[in-house]
Amino acid sequence: GFSERVINHSTIQMSLNDLSQNLISKIKSDLSDGIIGFEERYETIINYSIGTIKMPFAILDKKTNLFVIGLYLDNFDYWNSYNEYVLDKDIENFFKIKKYPIERINHLNWDVKKQIIIDKINSFNRIEKK
Repeated sequence: GFSERVINHSTIQMSLNDLSQNLISKIKSDLSDGIIGFEERYETIINYSIGTIKMPFAILDKKTNLFVIGLYLDNFDYWNSYNEYVLDKDIENFFKIKKYPIERINHLNWDVKKQIIIDKINSFNRIEKK
């Protein structure tokens, strides 16, 4: 019955971290497939520092070292805590206030947002060439 289904928080935490790793691999693979010369032109950095805050996944132009786009990986760490949820939103808003282009990504919405991200990277590429 329902009472037998005890949720172990550390087990959930571990699987979410695995989800993040799987999502990062999928993002890198999809961007490589969707953007010609992605590896040559762009650098992907996990936990890119912006002041004292870390951007979970940043894409930088290798030639200019300019920040192209950040992917805010939402692995639902805040799922059982309102305070964690508020902190998560505050961090996301910090990046927006600092004018860093970011997209909130999770394993559920990546396939929907993938083309938007590819288009943004490609439009950055066109702007830089002018």
